[in-house]
Amino acid sequence: MNDLAIRTVDLVREYEGGTVRALKGVSLEVRRGEHLCVMGPSGSGKSSLMYLIGALDRPTSGEVWLNGRNLEREPDLDAVRATEVGFVFQLHNLLPTLTSLENVEIPMMALGVPRAERRRRAEELLDRMGLSHRRDAIATKLSGGERQRVSIARALANRPAVILADEPTGDVDSKTGGQIMECIQAARAAAGATLVVVTHNPELSKSADRVMMMRDGLLGPASP
Repeated sequence: MNDLAIRTVDLVREYEGGTVRALKGVSLEVRRGEHLCVMGPSGSGKSSLMYLIGALDRPTSGEVWLNGRNLEREPDLDAVRATEVGFVFQLHNLLPTLTSLENVEIPMMALGVPRAERRRRAEELLDRMGLSHRRDAIATKLSGGERQRVSIARALANRPAVILADEPTGDVDSKTGGQIMECIQAARAAAGATLVVVTHNPELSKSADRVMMMRDGLLGPASP
């Protein structure tokens, strides 16, 4: 158990009063430092699984354990997300009027990180993403690939143990997508973090330690 970053037990997630069942008893174990890719078509339940693992939602039934903590017993999921998880979404969700540097600083402000340390850490992350020269550019002046790299830097700002990426290359071309995945992989390796990528794109599974398939709310091994 101590070597597990993520553990789910018989997860069920229902919507619309139980008429829609997105997850149908999903059990999963992910080791610390592992890179797992969850494949599946749109509507298969993979994003619902990620939201539960990342403490963005609570299950209808079942358990989610994150770094040894049972999320059912955590009264403040906001605090769990802020300290344990970094999210990379298909849409970057940057604040459009803020600079790259300011966007990366936002998660640290929520934890009360001193201004000088916020600035130092944000500059370091943007440098790692190859964006030192764009740190003072506002989000609306960035390209799609640059925005996504800023969002990766933001996801790493609070040094999370778990990185969750939901279709992280879905909004960019294939070349830029490859660069984005390289950034995510390098960041994961540098931090020793656990990485879970959910996607329908088989290209994103090639670098994973393990690949699983989500179909109709059920999770199982990917076909060879």
